[in-house]
Amino acid sequence: MIEPALTEDNLCRLAVALIQRFGGSYADAMSQLERLHLHVVVGGDVAASPALQAALLTTVNAGKRAFLGGVTVELLCDGDLLLPWSHATKLSAVVTELGGRIARSPDGGLLQTLCIGDASSSISDALSVWVADWRGGIAPADSGFSLPGRQDFPTAGVMAAAFGLARGFVQLTGLSSHFVERPSGFSLWRPDLAFDDPKAIGPKLEFLPERLWLAGLGHLGQA
Repeated sequence: MIEPALTEDNLCRLAVALIQRFGGSYADAMSQLERLHLHVVVGGDVAASPALQAALLTTVNAGKRAFLGGVTVELLCDGDLLLPWSHATKLSAVVTELGGRIARSPDGGLLQTLCIGDASSSISDALSVWVADWRGGIAPADSGFSLPGRQDFPTAGVMAAAFGLARGFVQLTGLSSHFVERPSGFSLWRPDLAFDDPKAIGPKLEFLPERLWLAGLGHLGQA
């Protein structure tokens, strides 16, 4: 069987990153990506938090594009969907809709585990995704780290999930030899400050515009 020619429409840039780091063929890189599995352990507090739900759904939706072996989700409590994401009413339904598989144990292959909410994992390289106010980040899952917050801000959940996926991917593939040894994070309100600076917490969200008009230069990134 003749493989289709690679074009800008079907080229996997993650495979290119592996080739640049380790060498080998495109087929070898894709084979490695297809061995990558993501397992997400979801705590019971996610049922009452739009921010943590945003972290979960972002993890599944974006994770399936990097961990090509599949994304499994272990729901400790299947709550109502609190976000206007789809017509689904339960977290389990929207996870499945986004391409995740509800499972109590992960698939085989190379595995990265992310914990969201008050979930924990005994796996040595598992990461915990945390969200507090305008801030989000990651910590070793066995560190017991938590950061109290005054408000539930879903945008911070999206950012925290991206943080966890990026670090989990480079950790699992060996693109980075730096393992997460302590909590790290980012403030959407004051990105110039450390996440634990009191000024990085951000104000309480009270008003939003009725409409937003967004313009970007995404074609530059594609180039």
